[in-house]
Amino acid sequence: VFSQVEVSFSIGGTLFMGEPIIYNYMEDKIFETSRNITIKLHHRVGKFVKLQLYFSSKWIMLSEIIFDS
Repeated sequence: VFSQVEVSFSIGGTLFMGEPIIYNYMEDKIFETSRNITIKLHHRVGKFVKLQLYFSSKWIMLSEIIFDS
């Protein structure tokens, strides 16, 4: 799992304007199973969404990303 993610939005895909949404993940060292993580996007609008993930360890694994609008 990541330690932090920054979510940025763009209309044209070149410039990502505005402050990104920053989500800090609370690390869980007890359970090492997969889990769902929901990040609220606060009605931000964009044709392009950029996720910048910060590692919490040596590897990071993502299995599915779903956008529910």
